[in-house]
Amino acid sequence: MRDALNDVDVLQAVLDSSPDMVTISEASGHVLYINASGLAMVGMTALSPVRPLTMSEFFVRSGTTVETEMPFDFSREGHGFSELKNFSFASDGPIPVEITTFVVDRSRDRGNVVVSVIRDRRSAQSHDKWHAAARESTYLAAEQRAVAKLSRLALDGDLDQLLDSATTAASTLMGVNRSMVTCPVEGDDESIAVVGFSGQPPRPLLLPAGHRSLMGYTLAVNDVVVCEDRDQESRFSTEGMASYGFRSGASVPIPGTDGPWGALSVHSNDNRVYSERDLAFLQTVADVLSAAIRRVELDRQLRERSMHDSLTGLPNRTLAYERIEHTLARAQQDGTTMAVLVLDIDDFKIINDSLGHEAGDRALVRLAGRLATAVRPEDTVARVGGDEFLVIAEDIRGIDQACELASALTTAVNSPPPTGVDPTPLSVSIGIAVSEADSTRQQLIHHADLAMYRAKDSRKRWQRRLRPRRPLRRRTDATPLGRPAHRAR
Repeated sequence: MRDALNDVDVLQAVLDSSPDMVTISEASGHVLYINASGLAMVGMTALSPVRPLTMSEFFVRSGTTVETEMPFDFSREGHGFSELKNFSFASDGPIPVEITTFVVDRSRDRGNVVVSVIRDRRSAQSHDKWHAAARESTYLAAEQRAVAKLSRLALDGDLDQLLDSATTAASTLMGVNRSMVTCPVEGDDESIAVVGFSGQPPRPLLLPAGHRSLMGYTLAVNDVVVCEDRDQESRFSTEGMASYGFRSGASVPIPGTDGPWGALSVHSNDNRVYSERDLAFLQTVADVLSAAIRRVELDRQLRERSMHDSLTGLPNRTLAYERIEHTLARAQQDGTTMAVLVLDIDDFKIINDSLGHEAGDRALVRLAGRLATAVRPEDTVARVGGDEFLVIAEDIRGIDQACELASALTTAVNSPPPTGVDPTPLSVSIGIAVSEADSTRQQLIHHADLAMYRAKDSRKRWQRRLRPRRPLRRRTDATPLGRPAHRAR
């Protein structure tokens, strides 16, 4: 095989077949040989026998300006990059090339020669652009999938799940160390709450508000805030960022009804320039969160309306029953006692018939207000029928405290009306039932209802439940209070 190395035809074929430009020059730079690919690259057909060329004439500084100095010493071995002049002007400008040079040591009388292999990087740059376009397309697809998932959750998903999904998408797609959703704390001007989190632990519960944190400052100015280097930041305190090891961050407000609802932020352990694309993605996620929050708030308002009496604003039967279930479960778990009080207005039909329904409505509203002021803050007053009310008292000492509450309710109802308010004679009969270890909601309401009837029959203002000698048959939920209202409302 070594004979092939001495075969001039073989070596010539190698040079002619090479896709790269191959030149042979003297140490002074005088060009002795250029292969076919090299001639084609610069737009030449052959070296001129009249005008010899030097290597420096092939290279340009910018445009077609001839490089006055070699990009590196061609008399020595080396590797580098430069731009090659196109003599035929077949291309739009200089040709970017990668150069590898080595020295061939010949006998002293013949002198050394320099062989340069010059590779056209235009195809490589095109390849790089293709890879960049592919990466861009992949990122865009991932971004669109994340936004589509968040948009689906925004329609009917749980808000907590949506918040965590939003922070996860921001952390993953942007390659940051942490992402959070924060919002103001009602009644607390010093703190903001972390309600969504993804990334580097630990997860804080509260962060400083206002100018004492990136997110607090975002909420204060209601605008996009970018911190590329915490050491150069002067608008807000970066003490919190430093405590978690973050050097940079970006935050966008989440639009609310009146000002920002919260802020979506990302944080990096290194100094970072957040591109317009990064900020546009964060803003898109913030807008999706804003739409979801509006939907959740509307659902809450609709549920609140459906669970409250339209005349008095008190909880209605449905909400009252839910609260009895929750309060009873908590009492049985904690070993405490609760009470249910059923109130019925005496002779309310006569009031309606004699004074009219509008006067009856005003009397009901006044009565609701008096009952609400007579109970403890933790108790619930509900309107469960036309002239029937219900009070849920949690964590009471026993039947004696329940009777004290009934007395307070009676006193409030019997108080004279304020000056200028039409007097409407009202009195109520109250039935009381106190929970036991095995009580159910249906039993408590049934027993309190029976006690209320005994109070009404005996002309007493209230009556406690008497423990029956044999189990009582439960009433159905359709008639939990035992009788129809005096007037359907």
